[in-house]
Amino acid sequence: MLYLSAYTYLKKYILKIKLNFIVLAITLLSFSSAGVSQNEVYLFNSVPGKCSVVFPAQFTENITEDDISKTYKASCSSDGMYFMVNARIYDLDAETEKILEEQKEEMLQATMENFNNNIKGEILHTVKSSNNGEEGKTSTIAVGEKKVFYSVYIKGKIEYQVVIIEIEVGSLSDRSVNDFKNSFEIL
Repeated sequence: MLYLSAYTYLKKYILKIKLNFIVLAITLLSFSSAGVSQNEVYLFNSVPGKCSVVFPAQFTENITEDDISKTYKASCSSDGMYFMVNARIYDLDAETEKILEEQKEEMLQATMENFNNNIKGEILHTVKSSNNGEEGKTSTIAVGEKKVFYSVYIKGKIEYQVVIIEIEVGSLSDRSVNDFKNSFEIL
């Protein structure tokens, strides 16, 4: 009976991921860039989400909650690129959290594939990544002529996503991408 409950919960978890990616994809594909100077940096530190990142411009924060999770999101647009980090904290019982940890690799892969499918992209390259000892996956995705960099990590009940999108073709800056990705830290 407990296994069935955990299985049902994981099915809800995957459905929730799909729905969130659809909303994210619509938001990202319709987002327009704002001309913001890169002379300053802005620190996002989510205490509940247990992560931090340095944004290249002023960011907006947003908190959403539903019946199975609470999401802390920060994003900004700068020099033709869109930057986003979110920490989604799931309301999991101990048994479901244990199953999630045991199937972390599969969940990371499913999350990556769902994100790619929702933005109708083509994964060009995927590597295993780590952040403060937490394993994750990082992909470079092509959406038409534009590129998307996507990383996902799962630590306990928290799923982290780091997204960088080239809004204007040719605006991609390796330095900005690397600075943002490298500044992300799971606390």
